[in-house]
Amino acid sequence: MISSELQEIVAISDRILVLSNGLKTGEFMGDEIQQDTLVLASYKGHHKDEKKES
Repeated sequence: MISSELQEIVAISDRILVLSNGLKTGEFMGDEIQQDTLVLASYKGHHKDEKKES
């Protein structure tokens, strides 16, 4: 399933892979599946280059 609706994903999934800007930025199962962790994993793909510059 592909969706940007976090509540729907969390409700029906037992394993989630997060892809952001063409990169796998997270894989979560069980208790790891929380909206906050999914958002943070998505953020990594959008801000990877900024961390290299620091």
